[in-house]
Amino acid sequence: MGNNKKEIKKSIVCLLENYSNLKKKYVLGIEVSVSEKELINLLEKHLQMLSELEHEVLRLSYIDNDEGIFDYVIQHKLQLSERTFYRIKDNALMKLYEILPSSFFEVS
Repeated sequence: MGNNKKEIKKSIVCLLENYSNLKKKYVLGIEVSVSEKELINLLEKHLQMLSELEHEVLRLSYIDNDEGIFDYVIQHKLQLSERTFYRIKDNALMKLYEILPSSFFEVS
């Protein structure tokens, strides 16, 4: 289970980083395919289902993190303890896994 959970979180992180890159291309006016637009819209819809704090943690950690800001900087910015930050981050990743269609993931 632990290894499976690690793989699930890795898949979600890759998906969020891909979403981030596609969204930047789309905002800059660079052409994206119809399936890429659908991915952007679907992820935006599902990210809104998370709590405000969960969404903010994922946004700062993966989506809007061009400068490679470390987790401890983000947790300080959000005024969270280290344990709380990682618990929220972990819960948000697993919640996304549960609400997104299974066709996004290779992990069974």
